[in-house]
Amino acid sequence: MATLRAMLRTQVENNHPIEETIFLVNNTLVKETPSNKFVTLFYGVLDVAKRELTYVNAGHNPPLLYDHNTGEIKELADAGGLIIGFRDNLKFEAARQRLRPGQLLVFFTDGVTEAQNPCEELFGQERLRAVIREQADKDARTLMERIYQAVKDFTQDHPQSDDLTMIILKIEGTRRSDIEGTKDDER
Repeated sequence: MATLRAMLRTQVENNHPIEETIFLVNNTLVKETPSNKFVTLFYGVLDVAKRELTYVNAGHNPPLLYDHNTGEIKELADAGGLIIGFRDNLKFEAARQRLRPGQLLVFFTDGVTEAQNPCEELFGQERLRAVIREQADKDARTLMERIYQAVKDFTQDHPQSDDLTMIILKIEGTRRSDIEGTKDDER
């Protein structure tokens, strides 16, 4: 993981488009690590002013985009490529997602959805989606704590084999352009 971070930081500083950044990181990882090692990765760049996320998903769990206005949950799974470190010269595709007030993004590792209870049942994505829907009106930190607690309640302290890592991004506020289609001004 430390090697991947160093490679990614090096390429990010070159200001390439994100799909090229991941292409270059992948090629370097293939050369510098054993052939039995690979990584899943979701890499995104958030343009806060435009409220736009540009991303590549390289075999990682797709983040979930919840829209409070519609109640829908969408996976950001429409772009990317294979895992990285597996084979060189793989092509990756980037996608863009506009973000609106009332939406939230939940990034998570497979340790969340693959957490097991004593009967070896998985927490799964449906339970995760249910917690997101039930708790979406909370602030991001509280939502993360509620998801974590739901996983812990489900697993009943059954030993876990993976980490539980989450990042939650909640889109709040309005801009004049959201209302009138004019120049961006924060309200």
